[in-house]
Parts: sequence; C-alpha cells; structure tokens
Amino acid sequence: MTDPTVTALGIETSGAEGSVAVVRDGSSLGETVLSPGLVHGRQVIPALRDLLERLRLPLADVSIIAVNRGPGSHTGLRVGVTAAKVLGFAIGRPVRGIEAVDALVDQVRRQSGAAVSEPVAVAIDARSDRVFGGIWDNGDWRSPPALGPAAEHFGLHALALPMRSVGVKADLRAYEHPVMLSGNATWETLIEATSAITADVPGINRCVWNLGPQPPIAASAVAAGVTRERLDLLREADALVMLALERHGIYDQVWQCPTVLVPCALRFADAHLDGEMIVVRPVASRRAMTARPVALPTGLLDDLRRDILALDGVTSLALDITSKPPGTIEWE
Repeated sequence: MTDPTVTALGIETSGAEGSVAVVRDGSSLGETVLSPGLVHGRQVIPALRDLLERLRLPLADVSIIAVNRGPGSHTGLRVGVTAAKVLGFAIGRPVRGIEAVDALVDQVRRQSGAAVSEPVAVAIDARSDRVFGGIWDNGDWRSPPALGPAAEHFGLHALALPMRSVGVKADLRAYEHPVMLSGNATWETLIEATSAITADVPGINRCVWNLGPQPPIAASAVAAGVTRERLDLLREADALVMLALERHGIYDQVWQCPTVLVPCALRFADAHLDGEMIVVRPVASRRAMTARPVALPTGLLDDLRRDILALDGVTSLALDITSKPPGTIEWE
C-alpha cells in the first residue's frame, strides 16, 4: 500500500468496533470508526460513502480494496468481505484479504523499528479465555515450540504446514495453520492428539494424518493458481476417492468428503518432492453445524495410497482428522 499511485480503501469489521479508511502513499487520508456493537451491516456502506464524500474522493479513483479476513467474528467478517467484494465488482477493482495478525506484525515493526530478523509475538483476544497468536520470525510465522512435545506425547511426529486454513475457535472465524501428524497410531489416539494440539497449541486449528511412507522434515508452499491442469488433477483425485468409498461399501455412511489439492511440497530426509498434496476430508454430520472425522477402513486407505500417489503432480497424501469446530468441513 506504499505505492504513491495506489489509493487503497480499507474495511475492518472483525470486532465490536470497526472502521473504514483510505490510504495513499503509506499515509492515512481519513478514517471513520463505526459505532460499537454488532451493527456493522447497517453502518459500513454509509460510513464508506460519508468518508469518500468528506475526502472528495470518487469511488472510481480507488485502486484497490483491502479487507480484514480474520481472525474475528463470523458475522462481522462476512459483512466486511461482502461489502469489499460488492464494491470491487461494481468498480472493477481488485479486492485483497488481509490477515489481522500479519497487519499487527507489520505495524509493530514499523512503529518499533524492529528488524525483520527479530521475532514478533502477536496475541488477539479470542474470548472464552483464549487467544489467537503466534510468533513471526524473519517475516514468516514460526511453528510454536509447544507443537513438538504435544505430538510426541502421543507417539507422533508433527510438522506445521506453511499455509493457513479457515477454522472456528471460541465462536470466531480464524485462519490458522494445519499440522501434519506422522506415525502409526490407533484412530482413538489420532483423534485425542488432534483435540489436544488444536486446543493447547496456539496458531493451530487443523490436523491431517500423513498417509505417506515416511514423515516429512520440512514443508514449503508452492506457487499455484486456478489452472485447467490443476483442476483436472483435483477432479481425477476426487473421482478416485469417490470410487474407493463405493468399492468399500461406505459411500452412504460418509456425510461429505471433500478432496483438497493443497499447494504444499514436502521435504524428506532423503528427498525433496516438488509436487502438491492431496487431503481427503471424510466427515459425519447432521446439519453441518458440527462434524466429526470418519475413520476409513485400512483397505480403502491402501487403495488411496496406491492410486492417488501415482498421479503426476501429487507427491503426498493426508487424511483430515479434525472435528468441526475447530476445523471447518471445507478448506479455504
């Protein structure tokens, strides 16, 4: 937002007190703070209109729209994101989601003069005696020190993945990191470990169980977009999952089973694999307000390992074993 040719319109509706602002050349041109309370849906558009009129700035002169995408109130975030997308569509401008914790880290570094190499800890009130938080080091999120011991307590190896997925904690929507668990364990142990890790380790809202032959030692994000090739790969993997569910006679027992193509490459002790990850997410639910992961038969898991890991472009496979909450049914 520091490009002098860019005029950015910002929308923040994640908490009880929201705001709208206009920034140009790294400086705030103006801001309107919304009235406290859960009434952002009635206030955000009038506040934007009044702010632009006060600044004598036509909406068409806005270059980009930025909106807080969490963590925060479900309803509040939907209000802000919807307003941003509607305005962006109306004037043909890009919309960018900004994570509150990243914005706070950037603000701390700017105000304190802290070097990028200095770690910054962030904590946001999540209500119900909880916080959203994490440690950012060299500009990137750092895996919580408590993660390793928490997984080892259950005889498992844990690796935080370098992206965020949507989840729910303390009735708030948040984007936090998934964790890949590796190791041989009973289904009950895996579920118990997932519950403990997502409850006790900050910055984690989802666990996936590694179905590959060995635990990874590192993970890196893969630059990827929505392409025909990736969509074809995802459709092929999803078809293999559906056929396996039918072949093993449990298709009707699974309420929903998204197949997710995750742009993440894993590094192992003896190799670095450049492909992407497939995550299978079988759940049981009644009305989608809550959900629990479904244990798949060993034979079905063996079929998935054989068929999905043989696909070009897929180098890892995992089973999402998180309940809802804290993880949503879908990935985003």
